[in-house]
Amino acid sequence: MEINGLNGANAASSLAGAPSNQELGKDQFLQLLIAQLSNQNPLEPLEGADFVAQLATFSNLEQLTSINDGLDSLAVAQAGVLQGQTVELVGRTAVFEGDKIDVEASGPVQINYELPRLAARASIEVVDDRGRTVATMAARNETGMSTVEWDGLDSNGTRVPAGTYSYRVVTTSLDEEPVVAKTYATVRIDGVTYEDGTAKLMANDLRIDPANIVRVLD
Repeated sequence: MEINGLNGANAASSLAGAPSNQELGKDQFLQLLIAQLSNQNPLEPLEGADFVAQLATFSNLEQLTSINDGLDSLAVAQAGVLQGQTVELVGRTAVFEGDKIDVEASGPVQINYELPRLAARASIEVVDDRGRTVATMAARNETGMSTVEWDGLDSNGTRVPAGTYSYRVVTTSLDEEPVVAKTYATVRIDGVTYEDGTAKLMANDLRIDPANIVRVLD
């Protein structure tokens, strides 16, 4: 944007008080445009085409500002909807991507996993919080989702203490390409907590991202 003459330069300097590290907003742009029109050289007035171009620039800036405000409002509304849906999961059983299993004082535990393709063999290893393998069991080697029921007993036939364990799927491939399983956990959602403004589902010691939920069972 060209400002003719010394007077125009002085008018533009009136905006110098604005912080230099901020972008030119629509209000500052309009002030600058008015200052240019008020202080332009009468002998060399602003060309009509240039004036129209500057008005078009201001119009585009106004529209972009409105769009940005609308997107911010939409994000706030969407966050409120997601938080409401998260609260509705409390007390329900959900399946999510992860390798954790919640072992109660009695009863079996379901272990879910998915193979991308057929494997020669597959097995499940249950690991405690110290990284020790407490149980190993055979698993289906077929493509797709599978469920193995673990009785909660270690390799010696003793009931393991209640708590959170992890598991891994060990596979042997039919060729040189590895078969990497996707693991899932089934838990009862106890509550909701907020960490840095983000909702997390609570299941005993677990904190689960709602985006990782793939299925709600009840």
